[in-house]
Amino acid sequence: MATKKNKKNVLDFIMQPQQQFAWCWAAVGTSCAHFYDPDSTWTQCKLASASIEPSPGNCCDNPESLNCDKPWYLITPNNQGSFVTTHIPSSFVTGALPVAKLMTEIDQGRLVAFKLEITLEHVLDFSIDGQEIKIPKFGHFVVIAGYESSTSSPNDQNVMVYVHDPFSLEKGYSTMTYEVFQTNYKCHGGVVADANSPNGTDSVTGCRVTHSFFTSPLQNT
Repeated sequence: MATKKNKKNVLDFIMQPQQQFAWCWAAVGTSCAHFYDPDSTWTQCKLASASIEPSPGNCCDNPESLNCDKPWYLITPNNQGSFVTTHIPSSFVTGALPVAKLMTEIDQGRLVAFKLEITLEHVLDFSIDGQEIKIPKFGHFVVIAGYESSTSSPNDQNVMVYVHDPFSLEKGYSTMTYEVFQTNYKCHGGVVADANSPNGTDSVTGCRVTHSFFTSPLQNT
């Protein structure tokens, strides 16, 4: 019979709030860079300037411009994204990591980021500088930087994870089971979705994990 085994590992990670509407990728990239190198000089606007292609110009001068405040990546097969720019990428996989692999990464002192895809009930339709913008769905990036387990047989249902969301930082992070994170996490809010929603999912965002991103200590520039 399995014996009870308490285990907790929470990395000393601080997530910056995203400074522009679409800069979750920049906030995650900058925050992770500072975790691995406390002396890092990366800022979100510097990272946007250096990462976005074609070059948006100096995003520190005009961060709200459409060229700067736009969705981007952490790392892609074409080697683009904020993790590439800050030299901390390792690799990424489709979907959520097995919980044992997630725990191993954290035990090795490595952060794990996730992309969540949000499908909206109603398409966002608004205008910026006279240009009509329609958004039926969009992605959002968060980081898991810790876990708690009270069993020798950890699984998605009994491992609590520490989720750092750059959009919602009232408490710095949210805690929930890894299963809930994968199935019932409310993006752009950092909380669990309404339990009364149909099928136990968030009826407004339809948020789900699409990719997991490994990180590594600062690599050679």
